[in-house]
Amino acid sequence: MFAPGTLILLPFLGTSFGSNIDLRIAFQSSLSGLLVTVLFLLICMLPLIGIDRTILRRPGYAAAATCSVAGLSMVVPSMAAGFNPAYAPYVDTAIAQIAFAVILTSVTVPYIVKRLARGTATEAWTQANH
Repeated sequence: MFAPGTLILLPFLGTSFGSNIDLRIAFQSSLSGLLVTVLFLLICMLPLIGIDRTILRRPGYAAAATCSVAGLSMVVPSMAAGFNPAYAPYVDTAIAQIAFAVILTSVTVPYIVKRLARGTATEAWTQANH
């Protein structure tokens, strides 16, 4: 129902996403943003895949698909600085790190899920034919 409207809104959402980011700070915090992304994936994705496979007896790709940093999380540093002004100097860097994590997980998580799904399909085919 809303699918045609989504295509129209995407450029506006991208503009509002990028308009609040200082490119100098974004480049300076790209390495720490990469570290944040890797830590997020390790802390979030690995346990969820393990639980999905061992406890729930599922292939794990549905759990992996949920492990992406949401763009809305870029609001959290500003909110934290609003509640406690001691965080104010760190807001720009934190937003840039989170933005990097949002972009990186938006690109990498679908690839990881595809690899997991392909591996599961290969395992199922191997078990069915042997």
